[in-house]
Amino acid sequence: MSGFSAIMSTSDAGSKCVVVSVVENFIVDAVGADVIEPEDAIDKCIVDFLTVVQTSVIKYPKIKFGVVMPLKRPAVIWYQERIDQISKFLGDGIKT
Repeated sequence: MSGFSAIMSTSDAGSKCVVVSVVENFIVDAVGADVIEPEDAIDKCIVDFLTVVQTSVIKYPKIKFGVVMPLKRPAVIWYQERIDQISKFLGDGIKT
């Protein structure tokens, strides 16, 4: 997340668009080994992710930002089981 934050905060103001498609990697990294009750880590990760994106959107009003919704990750069962909730939480956050 720290690398993503640094890259987003130094985006080229002359860019026309930025597409972000890494949120599932952040979520899996944030949860780590806590596969029993990962919800708090998932929620915090998504909020942190959205905060970075929102900060960049405000800082660079002429750039169009696109966020690719999370994809299924066959190797991570807990993620697949929660993909609908993760997508809804992320989608709701993007709309605001």
